[in-house]
Amino acid sequence: MPPSAPDSSRSSSQTSTKPEVPTTLDGTLWKLTVEPIGGGKSYTDRIRFEERHAGSEVQQSRGFASASYSSEMRNGVLTFEVKLPHPEGDSFTISGQANADILWGTMVWRRADWTLKTYRFRSSQQK
Repeated sequence: MPPSAPDSSRSSSQTSTKPEVPTTLDGTLWKLTVEPIGGGKSYTDRIRFEERHAGSEVQQSRGFASASYSSEMRNGVLTFEVKLPHPEGDSFTISGQANADILWGTMVWRRADWTLKTYRFRSSQQK
């Protein structure tokens, strides 16, 4: 007796597993590709989320401290924002979204003299 044919009535979307959207960022580390908006050289950064705090390796080397972040689910996407303080009055705000294993968004560096530098980023999660 020949083997039975595969059940073609099931679509591949029914059998594949869709990655889940995270409900928290705590305990994650992300490698970012950061691009200045309006020109300039791209760079790599890492952002870590731990115990409701987030910090950037590059910005930490510039004197910015980690800070608590806020997050919420919006239309099936986890959104977040963190404002990193600097002792000289600068702030560095990172805001974005997480969907399965990708993090993307914008960064704004506001200097004490109110000049701004704006960036966009995209990443992959590191475990």
